[in-house]
Amino acid sequence: MQEAGCLEAAAEAANERRFVYFYDAESGNVKAMPKQSPGLGFTRPLLVSVLEKVAGECPHVTLKRGSGVSQVTKKDNCCLEVNLEDGSVELASHVIGADGKWSNVRQSFPELQAQFTMEVCPSFGVHMNLPSFPESMKTDGTYVIKPSSPDCKFYIIASPRPEIDTGMSISMVCYDQTLEKYP
Repeated sequence: MQEAGCLEAAAEAANERRFVYFYDAESGNVKAMPKQSPGLGFTRPLLVSVLEKVAGECPHVTLKRGSGVSQVTKKDNCCLEVNLEDGSVELASHVIGADGKWSNVRQSFPELQAQFTMEVCPSFGVHMNLPSFPESMKTDGTYVIKPSSPDCKFYIIASPRPEIDTGMSISMVCYDQTLEKYP
């Protein structure tokens, strides 16, 4: 997809994330950890929009939205058979699975299984979007905020949203022990 211009389009639309910032709740200090390779920060709708725009401009690309992939099988060196949840089958040279580590596209390829380990933590999350981003925070990274007390079984991930209207995406991840203490 790099040849098709996806990387350039993505970089224009996204926020480049060069750091992970750790907020120390006890001292109020922020420590910056540089990332070895910078990442790009997107909202899911923005990523879909970028991919659709670039793919729509390519002459030999077919976009099919709203069709879940049940399995992908390699037919030969350049052809993939894509089985969709509605029972139809498509032939393709590329398939994008946009559901991360749970993607049926990713799980269809055993060679991709070795690239990650699936860890399921007993937890739940709350997500919020704020219309503004605090002036004291930098926009080139993601903030990880942990409370100072070990009794608090949660952490917060805060990131600038890459949209024109500056804002902030906040996810609070709570471990199941939070429910035990605060039902």
